Amino acid sequence: VITIGASLSSERTEYEFRQAVSALNRNLAHTRLIFNSTSILMDSNPIRSALDICDRLLTQHVFTVVASHPNSTDHSPISVSYTCGYYKIPVIGISARDSAFSDVNVHKMFLRTVPPYSHQADVWTRLLVDLSWHKVIFLYSADEEGRSILSRFQNLADENGIRIEPSVKYAPGEKNYTAELEPILKHTSRVILLTAS
Repeated sequence: VITIGASLSSERTEYEFRQAVSALNRNLAHTRLIFNSTSILMDSNPIRSALDICDRLLTQHVFTVVASHPNSTDHSPISVSYTCGYYKIPVIGISARDSAFSDVNVHKMFLRTVPPYSHQADVWTRLLVDLSWHKVIFLYSADEEGRSILSRFQNLADENGIRIEPSVKYAPGEKNYTAELEPILKHTSRVILLTAS
């Protein structure tokens, strides 16, 4: 018997999780393997979330924990990753794209199923190379994701002979970006890459 835990963002995803485990058991009916499911709703408070994981998931002797991360809510699988990582229990992040989860020193037991946002830089670089565009203006937000995407793009741009002129940082949530955008008018590049949430 293998118990799979889950820290999920909604009752709907909890229902889908239980259905998926039931379907898995139907497919393995001819074997001696049985999967159990146990789940909790993710709390937006990371301390309460960690306590719920300890009190309600780990006490069920789970072999792994599935964690969701919808962009539209304050729920984050960071506390799931920290707590399970401490106990050496793997976490499968089904929608966590934050670059923070790429740090294997911090999130040792976290497996993401989608690429981080910073991998968009790979696509942009390929597009620029294919279109033979060698100068770009890069607009990025002054948060962790924006800096991560800029860093990855700078490395790829250097490798492919693409010049960034200039990179422009903006503060997320501002009402007016005129001061940040006006200086780009003096540059010759008309290729502008914008990264934003």
